[in-house]
Amino acid sequence: MISSTNLQRDSKRKLADTKRKYANLLVSMRKVEKSMAPVLVALQDNVLALKHNLNAEAIGSLQGEFTSIKRDVSSLIKEMNLAIAQSDDFIKSIKN
Repeated sequence: MISSTNLQRDSKRKLADTKRKYANLLVSMRKVEKSMAPVLVALQDNVLALKHNLNAEAIGSLQGEFTSIKRDVSSLIKEMNLAIAQSDDFIKSIKN
């Protein structure tokens, strides 16, 4: 315990000052904390919108790829059918 009255008074004053400053800081932090929720919601909305748009673009890109692959498969099927017809003709010619 501090025996000097002046030092005790100074210590109490500093403690009271520190408590007051801390209380003010806490009030400010709570105020900022409350204002964060709308900002975070807006940020989350933007992130979701970007994800959806990127997914839509990716699906659109895949649709283009699908069309290209479908065209290539159709061409391949035509070539295979032609090769099958030629092989059938060859087999028929051997039998005769």
